[in-house]
Amino acid sequence: MVVHILARLLCFLSAMVVVEGHLIIAQSVAWFTMVHQRAPLMGLQDSIATTLSGRQPCEICNLLQNERGEQKNKSSIPEATSLGKLIASNLGGQSLLIFPPALSRAARPCSEQKTSLWQDEIPHPPPRMT
Repeated sequence: MVVHILARLLCFLSAMVVVEGHLIIAQSVAWFTMVHQRAPLMGLQDSIATTLSGRQPCEICNLLQNERGEQKNKSSIPEATSLGKLIASNLGGQSLLIFPPALSRAARPCSEQKTSLWQDEIPHPPPRMT
């Protein structure tokens, strides 16, 4: 039981590191701290605007930016952008197919065919005894 709980915890923590969850949590803490510190002086609306503008980053924000830069420099494989992951690119002169080719008239779906290949295997209930 304890091993099962530890395995789940380890799996969760590994997933958090892979998706950079620790940096997301730290960035959220930094933003909330900045808003909390600036709100008495500037008001809530202005403190949120200056916090999220990025023009006046705090120490935590600078540390996180340095951490992200170090991780990018350490990676041997260039990281794809989210847009790059969605757009199909040319691979060796051959384009990547996003949609399958249209069905030809020879290969019709089973619902349009007169006889089904599975017709003999459809289970039928046994006859009722009256």
